[in-house]
Order: sequence, then structure tokens, then C-alpha cells
Amino acid sequence: MNPDIQRTQNLVEADIAPSNELQKLLDLQEELNRSITLVEVKRNSLVYPAYTDEELMSALEAVDGRIADEQRKLEENEVRAPYDGIILEIFVKEGDIISKGQPVMTIASEERKLVTVAVDEQYISRLLPGKNAELFPDAISGESIRGRIVARSPVVDLETGTIDIDVEIMEAKDRFLKNMTVRVDLEAVTFEDALILSGDYLSGDQEPVVLMENEGRVVERKVEVYNRNLAYVMITEGLSVGDYVLNPEGLVAGMEVILEVGE
Repeated sequence: MNPDIQRTQNLVEADIAPSNELQKLLDLQEELNRSITLVEVKRNSLVYPAYTDEELMSALEAVDGRIADEQRKLEENEVRAPYDGIILEIFVKEGDIISKGQPVMTIASEERKLVTVAVDEQYISRLLPGKNAELFPDAISGESIRGRIVARSPVVDLETGTIDIDVEIMEAKDRFLKNMTVRVDLEAVTFEDALILSGDYLSGDQEPVVLMENEGRVVERKVEVYNRNLAYVMITEGLSVGDYVLNPEGLVAGMEVILEVGE
């Protein structure tokens, strides 16, 4: 390892130097490695005339591919707030490793007001950001105010068995004060034409797909799924009644397959 990088890494681990200084050095080292690779490729092309343009391009694409992979990893681990606002409190420091669902900071919106509702975990699959809600700030009058679900916590509180839902107040915001108690009625998600399918039949890391047979070969079909993490999922788009879905175990797209339908 480069001595400067090793020295900076030691300082970061000792909380003496900020982690972004180490990242800058690592980025410079990556760029230097790429330059060295390019020089080596060009040298080989001069020493070995048989080193074709196609081989040169392949070598360059391999280097660019490694850089793209690192960039993708950074993007996948980027933490984003669910809405714009002012940071009131930060619970972690730069360079910390955080886990899914761990609080990072407290954010207050200058223009929006939100109500946090703890909902029983059994209703997780029925609550979706964008669905409507009714807020009742006054228990006596019974007058409701329009709200909308904007976010939900990625984890369940194991002690209470609940999950937090953020509901944005859409009107009469001046009637709501910090820390006041509000009754909230949430609109459940319903899909009239959804098809129920065992979650074991889904595949695909980024976008959910199912495997089907087409002219003797396995093909992928992209589907829209509402509650992917449950044992049985709701397919809202991509399948029709009567379609045959293959069990994906041991199968990949392109394989030859014979579809046998029992009576």
C-alpha cells in the first residue's frame, strides 16, 4: 500500500483525520493505476504488433468496468433523506459504518408538517407511500384533515411489534403543534385484479421477474410486485389468468425446457 495512504488510514482509524481525506487518496491511487494500465497497454501495442485495436479496447473497457463497479457500490450505499429539510441533530460521525434502519439524523422541514404513526407490523404490506390518510386533531368535533403517507421505517420495532409511518399534513397545518396527539385513519392498499403467487417463483435482484416457457426455452418476464418480501406476493402487472410460471430452481433464461401440463 502507498505509504501516504497507509499513514492517512491510520490517522482516520484513530479519529485524527477525516475519512474524506483517505477517500481522496484512494481515488487518486485508482486514477494512477488506470494511467499505468493505459501506458502498459500502449507499450505492449508497440512491442507486440499483433496486439490489435480490439484487444486495446477490451483492456480499456475492463479498467472502466472496474471503476464503474466501484462507483455503483458507492451509489448503493448512499444515504438519502425522504424529504428536504434542516438538519437538527446528527447521531453518527463521518466514516462510521451504519446498519439498515439505524437513525442517522433528525431533519425538520421548513414547509411540511408530518405526523409519525406507529402501526402494527401485520399491516405493513397494506400501507404504501402515496396513499391517503385522514387526520383528526380534535377528538370532540370529529372534523378530519387530509393527509398522505410519505415514508415508512425500513425496520420493525421488535419491542412493540410496530413500524413507524410518516404522514404529511396536506391542509390546515397551523392546527397542528409539535408533540400534540393526533388520531390517524390510514387508507389500506387494495388491488382488485392482483394475482397471488408464491414468493419462491420470483427471481431477479433488481427488478422482479418470473420464468416462463416460450418455444421450448426458458424466458424471463418482468412483473410488478407489491409485497415482494412476503411468502405470497401480489402480482399487479405482467401476468394474466392462465399463464404458466416455472419454478426457477435450477433454471436460467435460455435453457431448453419441455412444458408438461397435468390434468
